[in-house]
Amino acid sequence: MKKLYLLALLLLGFCSCTNNQETVDKGEINSVETRSVEVKSVRDYIESDEFISIIPDEYYALRQKGKMSEEEMKAADYQMKAAAYRFYKHCTMDDKGFITCNVTSGAELKISEEVFEFRLRDMKGWNEMIEGNIRDGARYKVIRIDDERYLNGLLNYK
Repeated sequence: MKKLYLLALLLLGFCSCTNNQETVDKGEINSVETRSVEVKSVRDYIESDEFISIIPDEYYALRQKGKMSEEEMKAADYQMKAAAYRFYKHCTMDDKGFITCNVTSGAELKISEEVFEFRLRDMKGWNEMIEGNIRDGARYKVIRIDDERYLNGLLNYK
């Protein structure tokens, strides 16, 4: 049962962004500069085929420090979901649950190399977990990332 929960938690990691409240380091003044940001939906990013230049490490650092307005956070969340959609749309999954990415660079998907590498690391972690489950003889359920329900969940994220 623990393995099933671990799988569910890992899947949440695949979906990237969470909707946590902004946090501020102790002693730091929360000075979020209000900037007008165009917030497009995940679907808008996918349908426009616009290049997604977000850099995950910078995004998470700014988000954790409370340095993003709500609009900026929402726009960045949608970009992360759109990048995940583009990545997983080009992946396959075998019957054991191993994921294979069928592209070699972020440029092919019109996403930054940083977000492409971020997704590759997630995929590698997933595959290592599946490998460990098989090695340990653990029972687990494969959660498909290469079907329309999963991809539509990303596409319609709000």
